Parts: sequence; C-alpha cells; structure tokens
Amino acid sequence: MRPFIITALEAGKLPRWALLLLCALYTVPGFIGRDPWRTQDAAGFGIALSMIRGDAGDWLMPNIANQPMPGEGPLPFWIAALAGRLLEMFIGEHAAVRMATAGFVALLLVLVWYTIYALARRPGMQPTDPFGASASHVDYARALADSGLLVLMASIGLIARLHETTAEPAQMVWIAAFLYGCALALERPLAGGALAGLAITATLLTRGAPLAIALLLVLIWLPIGCSAYRLVARRMLPPAIAAAFAAGLPWLLWLAGSGPQAHAHLYDWSSWNLDMASGPTLDSLVYYARTMPWFFWPAWPIALWAVHRWRGRWGEPAVALPLITAAALLLRALLAPDGTESMLLPITVPLAMLAAVGMPTLKRGIVSLIDWFAVALFSLLGIAIWAYWIALMTGFPPRMAYRASQLAPGYEPEWIAVEITLGSLATLAWLALVRWRASRQPRMIWRAMALSCGGLVLAWFLAMTLWLPVFNERNTYRDVAIGMSRALAASASAQMAGPVERGDTMGPSGPVTSGESVAPKELAMSNDSVILDEPARSNESATQNEPATPSEPVVSAESTEMIKPIGRGGPVPSAPLGPGACVATDDVGPAQRASFYYFGRVPFSRPGQACDWLLVQENGPIVRGTSGSYPNWQLVWEGQRRSNRDERFRLYRRSAG
Repeated sequence: MRPFIITALEAGKLPRWALLLLCALYTVPGFIGRDPWRTQDAAGFGIALSMIRGDAGDWLMPNIANQPMPGEGPLPFWIAALAGRLLEMFIGEHAAVRMATAGFVALLLVLVWYTIYALARRPGMQPTDPFGASASHVDYARALADSGLLVLMASIGLIARLHETTAEPAQMVWIAAFLYGCALALERPLAGGALAGLAITATLLTRGAPLAIALLLVLIWLPIGCSAYRLVARRMLPPAIAAAFAAGLPWLLWLAGSGPQAHAHLYDWSSWNLDMASGPTLDSLVYYARTMPWFFWPAWPIALWAVHRWRGRWGEPAVALPLITAAALLLRALLAPDGTESMLLPITVPLAMLAAVGMPTLKRGIVSLIDWFAVALFSLLGIAIWAYWIALMTGFPPRMAYRASQLAPGYEPEWIAVEITLGSLATLAWLALVRWRASRQPRMIWRAMALSCGGLVLAWFLAMTLWLPVFNERNTYRDVAIGMSRALAASASAQMAGPVERGDTMGPSGPVTSGESVAPKELAMSNDSVILDEPARSNESATQNEPATPSEPVVSAESTEMIKPIGRGGPVPSAPLGPGACVATDDVGPAQRASFYYFGRVPFSRPGQACDWLLVQENGPIVRGTSGSYPNWQLVWEGQRRSNRDERFRLYRRSAG
C-alpha cells in the first residue's frame, strides 16, 4: 500500500451540533404522527401488540392475534412489548412500540460511530508521518468515525426499513454490537468476546440460525485472517462462544419442554431456518443483481476502493473485520431461496465501516462525482416533492394534481402550517449545505458524504412532513378496521336480540321489511363509520350475488364521498364480541390481521378454534366480480380501502342451524 498523509485540516471533525442534528433528523421523522402501515410495519407491530395484550404464551411464541409467526424471533418484540406495557397508558401501544424502534435506530448510530473510532485509533491505521505534519491519532479516528456514520446514513436502501416497527432495526443493532465487541476485544478480550457472543445470541433470537452461524464463522475466521486477533483469540473466543450458546438455550429449551403447541412452533421455526439456507434460485440472484447497486449506494464504490487501496494490508483489524463480516453476510444472503431487502440490510453496517477506511484516500475526481451526483439527485427529488405537493394542495397543474391524488384517492388535503414551516427550513438548510460545499471546497475527510447524507435526510424529512398525511391515508387500515369492528358488534347485538326474518334489513330503529322505504339518513349506522350499499336489497338480488341472503344489514366501509372520516383518536375502546367469541379468517394477511386487531380489537381465532364469524380477504380481479361461495354463512359487512380497489374484506356470520 502506498503511504499517505492526513493533515490536521483534513482530519477536522464534523461539528458536533451538525452531526447530532443530522442524526436526529434521520431518526425522528417517520416515527411521529402515523398509523401502522402495510405491510411489514403493521405485521411487526402486530407481534409486539399480541405480546402487550397477551399472556406468557404470546411472549414465547411470536404470533399476530393468534396466527403463529415462526419466521420471527421473539427478542426484538420482547423489548418493544416491554416498552408498550410500560408506556401504553401515557402514549398508547403503537407510539410506545415506535419509540422502542427509534431507540434501536439511535443505538445503531452510536455503536457504528464507536466501532469505527475504536478501530481507527490503532497504530496500523494511522497515516504515514515522516515530517510530523499529520493529524493526531484521536482527530484522525474521529474524522473516520464521522465519515463512516455519514456513509451509513447516506445508504439509500436503509432509511425506510429502519423506520418500520419490525425486527430489522433490532437486528442491525445486533450486527453493530457484534462488530463493536470484536473491536473491543483487541484491548479487552473477555468483555469484547462476551459482547460479540451475546450479539450472536440476540441474532439467533431475532433472525434465526443462518445469520447467527454467519457471525459465529466470522468470529472463528478472524484469528486466521488477522494477526491482531490471533494474539487475543485464546481469551476472546471462549467467552464469546459460551455466551453465544448459553444465552439462547432457555427459549429453545422452554419450547422443547412445553406442550404440543410449543413443539409445533419449535418445529416450524426449525423448518423456516432450514428453508432460509436451502440455496439460491435464479430469481433471487436476479433480484440481488438489480437491487444491490442502488440499495448500497454510495457505500459500495467507496468500499471497493478501500479494498483496492489497502490490498497489501488486509490483515489490519479495521479492514479485516468489516471485510470478513460483509463477505459472510453476503454469502448468507445468497444462500437464501428468496431475494429480499431484509437479507441485504445487515450488510450495510460492515460496508459503511469498510467505506470509512477508504475515505481518506479518495481521489478528488471521485469525490466530485459523488458530490455532484448527490446535488443533482436530491435537488431534483426535493423539487419534485414540493411541486407535486403544491399541485395536490392547489389543483394546479391539473395533470400533476391528478397523479398526486392517486396516491390516496378520495383524500381531501389540508394545509398544515407547522409541516410547511419545517419543510421550508429543511430545504433552506439543504441549499446552504450545497452553497457551503461548492464555495468553500473543504478538505475534511468526511466532505465526500456531506451532500449524500444531507440530501437523503432532506428527502426523507420532506416526505415525512409534507406527505405524511397522504402516505398515512394510503397505507393505513384504520377506517376499514374500525368499520368492520362496529359492524361485528352490531351483528352480535342483533344475534342476541333474536333472528330477523329473511328479506328484512336492520335500520337504526330495528328491522325494516324489504317492502318498506328507508330514509337516506337512516342508511348510515349511528357511528357514521359504515354505510349501506343500497337503500334496500331485494331477496332476488341478494340470492344472485351473495353466498347467502343476509338476515342482517349488508353494510359497507367502502370509502366514497358518502363516508365521513373516522376520528384519529385511536382504536375502538373495547372488543366487539363477548368472552369466548371469535372471528375466523380466510386469506387475511399478517398486516391486515394486525391492523384489525389493533384498531378494531377483533378477537381472532386460535388454530383449530370454531367461530361464528368469518373474515375473508379478497385480492385481485375477484374484487370486481362475484365473490366466492361460502355455504352456511351469511354476509353481514363488506369494505375496502380507497387506496386499493383490488383488495376487499367481507365479514360473514354462521347461519343458524
């Protein structure tokens, strides 16, 4: 490797207030003022919610409202559910879980910074200093840590997934904790090894055995590929391996020693682990080839430069640790049969650390290319976000306004002064950053990532302020879930009150025969959240179009202009059914099940439990046509979200006799 010199000016640290502000703007937006969103976000929240509202079985066997989720480990949801239990009376269940997820993101940023700082302070990482002109080792390490953190936050594929209430933010923390433990082990082998081992156990209890085995192999390979780790291997590996195996045993032993349901969950979890390492497919390889270039931008070209620039010193811990870890995690992703972003997320942490090593030696032409690409991309993106938002608010230009309105059909936008002010301040800050970078031509190591990170934070901030109400309307199941819950409660009350004659329709004041007229205002139920499809349905039309003629009102939560919006105060206060009653499901997805459970407190059935109500989710062309037949079931409600006309829900009640 050719020697290089880093001056005190080049090792100048990023002002702490600026770094902390960037971290806050990266972390907080996206966790405030929204509902659980489809799909992974709501599904992950549903697991934590089931633990908050459930018993010990729900804590040990992750599920969404009694639907087992063997592909999810319990650890991150234990932490989120504990936050929910402690804070739900103050801020609500969803806000508490979001706060726990935001804590994971903040902890991830802290661990990444301190890991890079610990590795960069080692003598082998310091630049050559024949004339005594180089920066101090502390300043140099701090500049590299700042650079690596900016690279991580600038990674395009990371930001949205970190703001979902899933296991992914926690798993990113475990990866960072593993790397920090390995870095710490160079000076404190026992403590560092134990921390790395606990991170492996946490990974086992979060994303299963394949990822945990990949980290364990990294731990074993480090002494082979790095001389510094060979010196501490005897004191590092025993506590690491002991912690990795011991901490995860209680959960597995409990499942193995409990009843049939726990045995079934353990079997399904083991089968899922085997499937995740069953080998690649052509579709997964094509997916990775298309996704990785943008997902890891701008970290991957700088990381490749670091590997090339340090090719004669790959044995340095600051190079060997992230390089071996990234290779192991990439191999684990390639062995999976399905290509997903979840498989790529853990790689971003070691990739950012490796890119930090290459930052001091980047050529000026590469830095300029990255800078101007960031200026062009995020300036155009910011202009587009503002332009389409203004078109949505004003209706001009008409074509742009129409396209913007299709994100959430039927949504009536409102001017939001606070969000406009914050978005304007963020835009002015971006312009000031671009002007500073173009006019001052700073020489600091981290300069190459300032615009990439600042631009991505700007775009995310604008999306999560100006467009948050629109995105929330598009991705929430609040209205349809509450409408279904109220219809379910009305159906249960009607069932208890006695049967209604065939051909009758339930009005607000009681049964109305098919020959009577119903005033339009009586077509809406008293809570204004659901409406009748038609003033009255004849027996003939109902027989032709429905599985069975309903003896109760067929009410619809379909979002049209006639529907009044349901308030945003939270889910319904109580369960719509009494103790012991339940709702079975047919083809209802995890996100939808979680949303109905949260907003409507719908008591879904356990496996094998017989229920008097059935909730059906229909997707695709069938929504526009005739629904499937459900003999011995009577339709009592149907509804769909305005933003998705290819998805519909129907609630049936078991026919008497």
